Amino acid sequence: MPVGAVSPQRKIAVVEDLSSKQVSLSYKQSLAEAECFMQAIDQYLFFENMLSLIPGVSF
Repeated sequence: MPVGAVSPQRKIAVVEDLSSKQVSLSYKQSLAEAECFMQAIDQYLFFENMLSLIPGVSF
């Protein structure tokens, strides 16, 4: 089997895992946390840009 290939049994197991509600819920939670993290980064960068416009402020 080529490197990186997934066996048919493994594919079935993954599909069964993804179809379970627990995995689905934790996946959605992970997405929500990632979205929140990205927003925090955006806000930080925006804040840093605003501060950099003030003369005499440096990081």
